[in-house]
Formats: sequence, C-alpha cells, structure tokens
Amino acid sequence: MREDDDAFCEVFGFTTENKVLGEILVMRNVDIAISDMAEDIGISKPKAYEIMARFEKRGIVKKTRIIGKTQLYALNKEHPHSKILMRSFKDCLRMAVDGYVKKPVSNRVGSGKIGAVMAKSG
Repeated sequence: MREDDDAFCEVFGFTTENKVLGEILVMRNVDIAISDMAEDIGISKPKAYEIMARFEKRGIVKKTRIIGKTQLYALNKEHPHSKILMRSFKDCLRMAVDGYVKKPVSNRVGSGKIGAVMAKSG
C-alpha cells in the first residue's frame, strides 16, 4: 500500500474496499489491470475482481480497453460518487501532507543524516 492511499484509509478505514478505492484514486489518470492492482495492494485476485465488479455495477469504475487478454479499468470521473471520492481523496492527501510537515524532522520518513542536513539548509 502506498502512503497516498494509506492517507485515504486513515480517514475512511482500512477495509479491503477502501484499499481498492485508494489505489483507483491514486491511479485515476491511468488505466489499471485488476491483477496488477491486487498485487500492489496485497489482496487476492479473486477478491479484487469481486470488488471491482461491484464498483463497476455502481458506476464508479468503467472498462476502458483490452491489451492482449487483459481488461483495463479506470475511475469513471464523471460519476457523481467518483467526484465526491476524488475531492475526499484530495483532502486526505492535504491532511497527510499537513501532518507530515508538522512532524519533527527526526520522525519523518527518510529523515536520517541527509534529512537532517536538508532540514538545516532548507
């Protein structure tokens, strides 16, 4: 799981569905294969297919194109629920960035010697 979809789950809960939503929102400008997404977020392929089928039925995601034998999907940005999700995701990222900026340098990811030097110089 990536830090940006982790921020989404931090607010909405660490459910499998929210992990999938977080990944879809992170990849909102790219077509995604369900199997790749499942591997990225650490869930089984059958579970990922089940969740994506529900999201497709609700209109949140849509099929885009097929490459070889792989069906690709994308966030349906025109769906009203997707618009709400995108705004919420943006707010979650903003909260995560604000929290990161307010942390002492020693508590930040990658804050070893280089981070300390950068904090002093920046």
